Amino acid sequence: MAAPQVPKVVAPARGMAASAIGMTPCTKNTENIKPMNAPFQTVALKKPSFLQSIFRQNPEENAIIELNNFLASNGIESISPETLENIEAKYNLSLTDRFGLNLEEFYAVALNHYLANIKMSEQESTKLRELATALRLNENTTEYFHLELGKLSYRKCFIKTLNTDEFTKASEDYLKDIQQHLNLPEEAEKAISEEVRSQHLLDYFHKMIADQRVSPQEEAAFKQKAKSLSINPEHTPETKLQLKNFRQYWSLENEELNAIENIFEIQKSETCYLVINRIQFYEPRSNRSKYGGTYEKLIDSGTLYLTQKRIFVTGLEKNYTIKLDNIIRAQKLSEGITIHKMTGRNPTIKANQHDITMLAILLKRLGIFRS
Repeated sequence: MAAPQVPKVVAPARGMAASAIGMTPCTKNTENIKPMNAPFQTVALKKPSFLQSIFRQNPEENAIIELNNFLASNGIESISPETLENIEAKYNLSLTDRFGLNLEEFYAVALNHYLANIKMSEQESTKLRELATALRLNENTTEYFHLELGKLSYRKCFIKTLNTDEFTKASEDYLKDIQQHLNLPEEAEKAISEEVRSQHLLDYFHKMIADQRVSPQEEAAFKQKAKSLSINPEHTPETKLQLKNFRQYWSLENEELNAIENIFEIQKSETCYLVINRIQFYEPRSNRSKYGGTYEKLIDSGTLYLTQKRIFVTGLEKNYTIKLDNIIRAQKLSEGITIHKMTGRNPTIKANQHDITMLAILLKRLGIFRS
């Protein structure tokens, strides 16, 4: 199937304190934020350097660590503008100027914590507004995080919905309610919906063809899945050929075998089930060098016919017959199939992978043990 190209969905990784612990101003990377039971965790203060100890100076990084630890110990609702002012007076710096991006991340972590269950309560919304005021964040910054984290939450909820149930009208209504609660713009919702539905159908397709067999029931289920997702799957030439081959393999293994008519090279008492053109016929030969051993020598090339009685090859040099009763087993290789016989040399037949696969399936259907 031609997979609609969708951006990779990046799973959020555990996050807040990456900037607070490392003490380097962070960028607005909402994908690195993950909900935790406690959104903030206590971090050890940095020890003063040798010179800082002499001059009795505190490392500047401890200012943002103290703010992080205050949130971890007292909770989001306890912070106020005075909290930041007291820390700034102690360290003689501006938290906004020195650690502005860290303050933004504190807000993003709190927001993501409250979005863990998708829907926030009025109390939680109030806490967030008070936190934004205390951290001196403007409306543009908070709206940015609400949009980006809202999209991540909606995508996660959409994926979970598709993996849990069939996609129905009830599913659409549920997701519409989530979109409205997150205040997600229509264009953002539409983009996420198309991405997630397309990827879900693509994953379903890959699972369906994983065994390189496609039954009529599986194909019907795939079409129904595409219909329920409102997706018209467009197959590439490559996937069209794959589906055709995989349907054929399933049919050869499970349905009544169809005879190929008007094959003049075989006897009237025989039924031909497979014709492979342009095969190569190899036989083992002894290696006369000092190292000994054997090698596969190309003996001939031509057309192979498989009947209920034998493998018959019309070569350029001569014809070759291998009776099925004389075959012990057929060993499928990466480039062909080796026929192990009770007597005589064990030839290897080489052709394209599709033809070799069909030959192996049919030999098994005709009672030949295949390894």
